[in-house]
Amino acid sequence: MIKKIGMLFLLGICFSNVDSDGSITIQKFGNTIIAYNNYQKHTLFFTQNADTAKTKSVTNIQSETITEKDKPIYLHSELQSEITNLENESFINISEVESDALIVAVIDSGIDLNNNILQPFLYVNPNEIPNNLIDDDNNGFIDDVNGINLVMNDSPPQDDLGHGTLMAGIIAKNGMGNSRLMPIKAFDSQGSSSQFAIATAINYAVAMGANVINCSFGYSYYTEVLRLAIENALDRGIIIVASAGNQGKEQSIYPAAFPGIVAVSALNSSDKLASFSNFGNFISISCIGEDVTSTYLNNQYAKTSGTSISSGYISGIIPYLFKIKNNSNIAQVFSNEAIDLRDPLGNGSNLVGWDKFSGTGKIDLTSFIQPQASSPNISLQITSLLNYPNPVINTNGTEFGYYLNQNASVQAKVYSLFGKELWRTSITSGSTGGISGYNKLSFNCYGKNGMFLPNDTYIVVLYADNGTEKTIARTLFTVSR
Repeated sequence: MIKKIGMLFLLGICFSNVDSDGSITIQKFGNTIIAYNNYQKHTLFFTQNADTAKTKSVTNIQSETITEKDKPIYLHSELQSEITNLENESFINISEVESDALIVAVIDSGIDLNNNILQPFLYVNPNEIPNNLIDDDNNGFIDDVNGINLVMNDSPPQDDLGHGTLMAGIIAKNGMGNSRLMPIKAFDSQGSSSQFAIATAINYAVAMGANVINCSFGYSYYTEVLRLAIENALDRGIIIVASAGNQGKEQSIYPAAFPGIVAVSALNSSDKLASFSNFGNFISISCIGEDVTSTYLNNQYAKTSGTSISSGYISGIIPYLFKIKNNSNIAQVFSNEAIDLRDPLGNGSNLVGWDKFSGTGKIDLTSFIQPQASSPNISLQITSLLNYPNPVINTNGTEFGYYLNQNASVQAKVYSLFGKELWRTSITSGSTGGISGYNKLSFNCYGKNGMFLPNDTYIVVLYADNGTEKTIARTLFTVSR
């Protein structure tokens, strides 16, 4: 029996052992399009947006019936190193996730649902009862409490490769508590899927209320059914972010090269195009994609490089931008706020404005976070908390400068963006660093473990106490050596 949820018809979806030589039939019926997977008997349904007079998905179909071959699609392979155990570490508390956090669909190899860091960020389907083996919300999937598994039907979207868990950590980290992770496992343990499966994943994300879809995968060709799914999502205001690919050449990779996609290239720590990153006329923006640490399987960290990382970074920051920019147009925010690199290849060029290597420029989380002063309804205040140099580019460390409006004892702490305390120091009231007026505090950027902080973004928090009142201020700084 065919079940309908909004834009989605499903027939017991399961895409294990995908036959990429199978055919797909696409039929047009007025303002409705049905895509039928002939070799596995699954159906996708695309319909006109009620708020749109015509959809591109409908008008671009030139004939009543199209038959095409399904084609494979692959995750972008990332370099992993320095895997470490996270047991007994301290991370962001669940209270850090905002009640109105946006949903980011992570179409990937799944997410490690047992990861202690990621569990607070997981999307929960409010209309599904766990483990009762019933499709409670009649959407075609049994027990899709935290997303779906298109590789093993009706199983949880558990990651058996690690790629999706890496993406999830980056998205959660850069969302600053404003993102919920919707895992959609469309890739098997080898990182392979089919384009019909990806179209199904996108349709599920649309139907279940995702605001952002992260696509850290791609290939050099596409099927019509994938294009239909992409346009169907874009027509409904969903932001799709996709990685440029890791072939290190000028090449269009789909879905990144589709119109309307936020296509992301990768930068190294010197703000130059990473050697592995693809580029071309489809690139929208760029961001760090080299030597980034994220969550991994079995409560571990892994340091990774790749354009997938860059895509996850942008997918994570978008929910935060929705909050601080008052739901502004994200494309316009990126256009206005991107840092024009001008010399993205390091060859002395002066590429003003958009270029095919870095797009409109570099997006950096720290560009959007302003120092936060204490609440104005208390008399003790820390103001103008800044640090220099930022980013930290050598082993000389950095200095935090700030104003106190009266003498106070000060405690400074440095945290990772996951909330792990890395360093602290205390200053007594009336001594250097705790006097009324301007103060400076030096930090050599060595953590509690005696090691120099790795390239990443960190939070510094100042706590001031005058004996009767307390206040705090915080800002971010980046290490980029």
